[in-house]
Amino acid sequence: MSPKSSPAGGPPLPPGISPRWAWHYRTLLALQARLQNERTEHAAEAAEPLEDPGMHPADVATDEFSHGVALSLLAGEDNALAEVEAAIQRLHRGVYGYCEATGKRIPRARLRALPWCRYTVAAAAERESTRRESRPG
Repeated sequence: MSPKSSPAGGPPLPPGISPRWAWHYRTLLALQARLQNERTEHAAEAAEPLEDPGMHPADVATDEFSHGVALSLLAGEDNALAEVEAAIQRLHRGVYGYCEATGKRIPRARLRALPWCRYTVAAAAERESTRRESRPG
């Protein structure tokens, strides 16, 4: 089976991915590449040694703060990258665009806004509500 051309004239789509998802596929691949690049940069920042024995305490505090920010960004990027990669896998499996909780179609406008989303608005709200109720305190 030969790869399908995408409707917008972009690179061919891999076998099994419907041309109606061409924009989503290209968008997810671009997001994946951007997140991987940002993750690499933040991982390098987080790996930098924290202090130099001759540094002023204020400089050490600034470095520690920057290190913490880099680690925080890295964790967020890991989560975002996992969501994007899961969406790409759903495209390959032919289940992209269906809510994982209800099996209903996710509206195209929602997929345009959040190409990696897994749930309809109602299912996402229900999951969030359940999560809030189960938290102690």
